[in-house]
Amino acid sequence: MGVSRFVMDEVDITEDECTEDIEKQNANEERMVAFYSSNFRCLALCTSIGLVALVLGLGLGLGLEGSSPDENIFTPEHQATTLEYISSLAIQISSPETLNVFDNNMIPSNPQTEALKWMSSTDVFTLNEMKQSSTNEVVLLQRYALATFYFSTSGDSWHHKVNFLSPEHICEWGTYHDVMTKPNDMYKGVFCDNDQLATSLFLDMNSLTGQIPDELYHISSLKKISLGKNRLEGQISSKLALLKNLTSFIVNQNLLIGELDDNIATLQSLQVFNVHNNRLEGNVEDSFKNLSELIILDLGDNDLSGNFPDISASLQLKSINLEINGHYNDNMGFTGEIPAFIGNFVLLETLDLSSNSFTGNVPSEIGQIFGLKRLDLHSNDFFGNFKDELLNLKELDKLLLNGNNFDGDFGEACEKLDDIDMTADCLLEDNSYIKNSCYCCAYCCNKDACCPQGEAIGSNKCISVDAIGLFGL
Repeated sequence: MGVSRFVMDEVDITEDECTEDIEKQNANEERMVAFYSSNFRCLALCTSIGLVALVLGLGLGLGLEGSSPDENIFTPEHQATTLEYISSLAIQISSPETLNVFDNNMIPSNPQTEALKWMSSTDVFTLNEMKQSSTNEVVLLQRYALATFYFSTSGDSWHHKVNFLSPEHICEWGTYHDVMTKPNDMYKGVFCDNDQLATSLFLDMNSLTGQIPDELYHISSLKKISLGKNRLEGQISSKLALLKNLTSFIVNQNLLIGELDDNIATLQSLQVFNVHNNRLEGNVEDSFKNLSELIILDLGDNDLSGNFPDISASLQLKSINLEINGHYNDNMGFTGEIPAFIGNFVLLETLDLSSNSFTGNVPSEIGQIFGLKRLDLHSNDFFGNFKDELLNLKELDKLLLNGNNFDGDFGEACEKLDDIDMTADCLLEDNSYIKNSCYCCAYCCNKDACCPQGEAIGSNKCISVDAIGLFGL
C-alpha cells in the first residue's frame, strides 16, 4: 500500500474552538493513562503530566526530507491513538516487561519501546495507515518486528542501512548492489512475496551487533534468514521453532552462545542450517531428527559435543560439517562412531568430521556415497583398515586422514584415485617408522606436524630428504 498524503487545511481558530481542542486533548490523555494502567502495570506509576510530555514529545520533528511543510502533519491525538493501537499489537509478540521499560523521562530504553516510539511519532507509513478505514495488522506487526530488530542490532551503525526505517513499505527495505563489483553482496534487506509479506532477510557482512530479538521469529512468513559474518551475540532463541516455513537459517561467523534447542527438529521445511564459527555448546544428537528436507548442515567450529547427530531422515544432504568442536572449553567435541546410516546419503558431496574425538572403524557404508568429493577425517581417533572403502569413491578430490590410527599404507588408493589432494600419517615418526605410507599424499604428517611430500621434521622444521630412501618407494 502506498503512503497516502494527509494535508491539514488552513482555518481560523476561535477561542471556543481552541478550548474544545484542549478538552479533546485532555480526554485523549486520560485514555492514554487508562490504557497504560490496564495493559502495562509498570507504566501506571507514571503521572498524567509525564504522559502528556511523552505524547507531545513524540509530535516533534515530523517533517520528512523532501516533503513540503503541509505534508505529513499529524496531531498529538492521532499519535497517541497510534501508540495505543501499535502497543496493543506489540503485546502479541513482545513480553509485557519489554514494553514497560522507560526511563524517568519516559524515553524508550530498549529496542521494543524504541520501535513503538518510532512507529507512533516518526513513521509516516504507520501514521497514514492508522488514518485508513481499516488497518492491516499483519503488515504493522511485521513492521514493528523488523524495527525492533533494527534497534536491537544497532541499526544506526550498519554498514548498509538498506532503507530500513524509511517511510516505505517494508518490501522496499532493501538495496541491490552491483554484482560485478560485489559478487557476494548483490542484495541486502527484506524480500517479500506477492502478498507483500516478508519472506527473506539478508544482512550478511553488514556490521550488525547486539542480539537477535524474539520478535523476528514471530514473522511467520519468513523462509530465509541470513545474518552471517557479523558480531551478533546472545543465544539462538527457542522461538526460532515458530518459523514453520523456514527453509534457510544462516548465522555463521558471529559470537552466538548457548545451546541449540531440540525443537529445531520441528522445522520440517528446513534445508540449510549454518551456525559455523560461533561459541555454541551442548549436545545436539536429537536436534535435527526427522528433517527430511535438510541439504546443508554446518555445525563446525563451535563447542558442541555428544554423538554424531541423528540426521538419518535427511536423505537429501549434500554437505555435513562438524569440524573443530570442543576446543573453546577443552571438551572432546563430537564423540563415538560414525553411524552406518551415513551410507544412505547418496547425494552427499562433503563430509567434514575433522578435529573431534570420533573413534572406531570408518563404516564400510561410506563406500556407497559414490559422489563424495571431500572427506576430511583428520585429527580424530579412528583406527582399522579403511583402504577398501576408498576405492569406490571415484569422485574424491580431497581426502584428509592424518591424525588417526589407521593401519597399513594407502598405495592402492593412490593408484585408483586420480588427481586427489590427500594427507595421511606418512611422516617419519620418532625417527624410527612411518605409520601409513602414501606416495600420492601432498602432505605427510605425524602427531606433531605436517610437511610437504618428500620432507621430514628436522630441527623443528620441515627439511628435504631423500624420498626414495626415507619412504621406501
